[in-house]
Amino acid sequence: MEQDAHRARQSDIRRESDFAPSHYLRLLKTHNPNLSRLPATRKPKSGRNKGQPQLQPLGEDRKDRRDTDNDHPHVGALTSRSERRSEQDVPMPPPSAQKSRSLGGGGGGGGSGGREERFDSRSLAAVGLTELAATEQCPHCSRRFSREAAARHVPICAGIKSRPKAPKEPMVYFTDALGRRQASPKAEAFSNPSTPSSSRRPRAVSPFQFPSEISETTESRETLKQQWSLAQFLLRDGLEAVASDSAIMRTARGAQDCLEFLDILEECAGKLGMRTGALSRMLLPFNSETDSGDQANSALEAPLGSPELEGLLSDRERQELVQRAVALRRLVRVKVADCADVQQARDSLQLIANFLNALRKTAEEEKRSLTCILREL
Repeated sequence: MEQDAHRARQSDIRRESDFAPSHYLRLLKTHNPNLSRLPATRKPKSGRNKGQPQLQPLGEDRKDRRDTDNDHPHVGALTSRSERRSEQDVPMPPPSAQKSRSLGGGGGGGGSGGREERFDSRSLAAVGLTELAATEQCPHCSRRFSREAAARHVPICAGIKSRPKAPKEPMVYFTDALGRRQASPKAEAFSNPSTPSSSRRPRAVSPFQFPSEISETTESRETLKQQWSLAQFLLRDGLEAVASDSAIMRTARGAQDCLEFLDILEECAGKLGMRTGALSRMLLPFNSETDSGDQANSALEAPLGSPELEGLLSDRERQELVQRAVALRRLVRVKVADCADVQQARDSLQLIANFLNALRKTAEEEKRSLTCILREL
């Protein structure tokens, strides 16, 4: 039992020796390589180097614990060995610093404490200089960063510095008829254009100064481009429906005929007291098993439409309505099964008719063919 207690006490003493001042000095040496060149010293003997200060690696609380530990002879011997081992790691100041301290004053207790503080401040300053040397300064904002942070910061800071400065004079910004962003001087310059400053200043063109013919032509071309992109999607035959001038004219006449058919369909539905969508479904049967792309082919099986129309319309009227409904389905990509489909078909036909009419007017004004204008869209 006594041996176990003795071993436990020895381990406690070793753990306490790890917190000696030598541990702090080792940290300073890692940050400042100059401290590692200082000569180490042993504990000075009595009667020698009286003028030099003696560093105290142990505090008062350490001495109190040492006195209590010396009650056991083995423990006291171990404590003294650990203290000598920690004292050997304490560096001594360079000879120049020793001479300056010996010439500066006596070896009193108060003077030695002040010199120790000055020595510690020099060590800490050396550590700070070492850390400062490990950083880099930004050439743009003069701030200091570590090497890794500087590699990320400098390009960003350089980009911010290279941005164009704001104009010295207030500017008025507007968008012209071509959709371009323009900048002009402040409004006072337009009211007094005869001033020297305004005459030298480059002035942007106001959108109101464009000729009306050019602006109208540009707007019409933009409108044609938008309508053309939609017409290609709505036309069932696609580009084949506008492959030539004659094909374009046939497509335009077909769109007008289909619009007239929808007007007749709405009129007939009102006479029969039913909805337009229900009447269209009787002309071209459409259910859950019918393919929307093959709805027009149902006219081959039922050229007169649904048998429900018997007695409501004559056979001639039924056959004519079915044929015109088939022409509608073959012109645009819209099924006809309810009132919403009928309205969607009307909107699609109206867009195609407006596009082809505008295309024809543009070709007449420029005296060019329809297909030539269409290729430029």
